[in-house]
Formats: sequence, C-alpha cells, structure tokens
Amino acid sequence: MSSCTYCRQIGHSKHFCPLLEEKIKQKKVQRTTEKQTHRFKGIVKKFGSTEKALDRLYHEAMDIVKHFRTLEKGAESLCGVSFEKR
Repeated sequence: MSSCTYCRQIGHSKHFCPLLEEKIKQKKVQRTTEKQTHRFKGIVKKFGSTEKALDRLYHEAMDIVKHFRTLEKGAESLCGVSFEKR
C-alpha cells in the first residue's frame, strides 16, 4: 500500500489525497473571491460609488454591448478575407 506524503495516511498517494483536494478547492475559491474584490475596487475607483456613477457605468456597458451586436450583424453577411478584416 502507498502512503500519502501530505497527510501521512496509508491507502492513497499525495495526488489523490482528499485533504489536499479540499485545501486546493478552498484556496481556489479564496483566489477567485480576491480577484473579484480587486476588480470591483477598480470599478469603484474608476466610476465612483454613487447612484449616478453606477448609472454611468451601466450606460457605458450597454453602449459597448450595442457596438458588438452591430459588429456581429455586419459580420454575419461577410465571408473570407472581408470577415477577417472585420
């Protein structure tokens, strides 16, 4: 039988250790939460935290979405080299 070098239990290796897998999952959740918090801090720094600032952020995002939808509609009729340029 193999012995785990992480938790020192017999019956599995480090690559299949349930304790280590749980720790990795927790760290991944923590990293994604920290990334999301960092992104939100950047948005608040750029736009502000007032209702007016959040409305401005929403309108800017909708303008970007409308622009991409327009590009998609134009690209549907194109093919080949002209599609690559678009």
